Amino acid sequence: MPRKPQVITVNLTVSYIPHPNPERGINLLAGLVLKQLLKEDAERGENKGNM
Repeated sequence: MPRKPQVITVNLTVSYIPHPNPERGINLLAGLVLKQLLKEDAERGENKGNM
């Protein structure tokens, strides 16, 4: 069965403060999103096994 496309919405308020390494914030946010997606994928996998 093909998966439905997911729509992900992120609301983010940012105050701009110059930082010598702005990529760190991007990497932190990307890591949080990836962690959540992997968690949801694992939960779906567990639910499939129960059916």
